[in-house]
Amino acid sequence: MTINLYIHEDGANVMYFIEFKEEGKLLAVSTDKIAPVDSIHPDATSCLWSGNVVGAIDNARLSGNCSIDLDPCLLLLLYADLRNLYQPE
Repeated sequence: MTINLYIHEDGANVMYFIEFKEEGKLLAVSTDKIAPVDSIHPDATSCLWSGNVVGAIDNARLSGNCSIDLDPCLLLLLYADLRNLYQPE
């Protein structure tokens, strides 16, 4: 599974775009929501996975504003991998 990550910063607002290549799915993640989108913001740039992305996913998940049309198993596996990589000690 190929997953690409992009970031777009507009002042204090940060939006991550997670692209699931084989699935043909694209998610936008901010600190208050996770939602499918049709395209990546034209000013977004490729970035590396970090604890900031996991934090944004956590915050959006906890806010309850998460509407995802993606195989839940794939998302859970990705999330588990990210948590293992960036879990604070």
